[in-house]
Amino acid sequence: MEAEPFYDEFAPKEWGRLERHRTEFAVSLRAISEFLPRPPCSVLDVGGGPGRHAIEPARQGYSITLLDIS
Repeated sequence: MEAEPFYDEFAPKEWGRLERHRTEFAVSLRAISEFLPRPPCSVLDVGGGPGRHAIEPARQGYSITLLDIS
């Protein structure tokens, strides 16, 4: 299978996985926040999949540009 169709197919599953594994998601967001400067600033999220991890920083005032194959 080619990469793009594979990731297109599994994007909704990744979104749901993060809903089911809330602790993993919370730990990931905490780790991300430790390395970001204070908002407002711009963040490039490369390989961000369906964008689940980008939503909370965007709510906090970051300008997010997401790039992914899917």
